[in-house]
Amino acid sequence: MHPDRLLATITLLILILNKAKDCQMHAPLQEIPIQSLRKGEKGTVTSLAGDDCEVARLSALGIRRGVEVCALQNGGTCIFQYGCSRVCLRTAGQTKVMVARSR
Repeated sequence: MHPDRLLATITLLILILNKAKDCQMHAPLQEIPIQSLRKGEKGTVTSLAGDDCEVARLSALGIRRGVEVCALQNGGTCIFQYGCSRVCLRTAGQTKVMVARSR
């Protein structure tokens, strides 16, 4: 292959890869329940819903929209960490904590 044609092909591939990367970065985030995070997986809180008292309690504990959490245990009793704090949340209740998986 001629060197000029090879350079043009490589340049085109780089442009395509950069465009694909940009599309992934701007793709809409998928919200999932916090208990769906696997052990060690991180996510960012996107919304809290449920009983006003429970949502206020979680907010007072620092669990708010935009906070990054890390799952320590998932399932019916979900344990997650944010900052230096750990929280246990029973997922069978009416309170829903939704997160977006970290990339």
